[in-house]
Amino acid sequence: MTTLPFSIGLTGGIGSGKSTVADLFAARGASIVDTDQIAHSLTAPGGAAMPAIVAEFGPEFADAAGALPGIHTDAERAARESPYGATVAHGFLTLALLPALL
Repeated sequence: MTTLPFSIGLTGGIGSGKSTVADLFAARGASIVDTDQIAHSLTAPGGAAMPAIVAEFGPEFADAAGALPGIHTDAERAARESPYGATVAHGFLTLALLPALL
């Protein structure tokens, strides 16, 4: 019997077990593409998405190192309290990151 290749996408909230399930697949020989790692590299200091993010939202959306800030930082609070609101900001960030994730 021939097995055809296929893809599986894992989604879920923080702490829902995505990494655990991915590790189980990897242990059985599956190739894993971790889009969280890709997104973090795009928003790290010097990341490809950072110029567009700063241009759209302003320099307060980058921390002192030039990265998209993590939670509980002054830059993150500024982002959360921005007049753009969470929905618009999420939409822009999705558009900025999605091409590189695909």
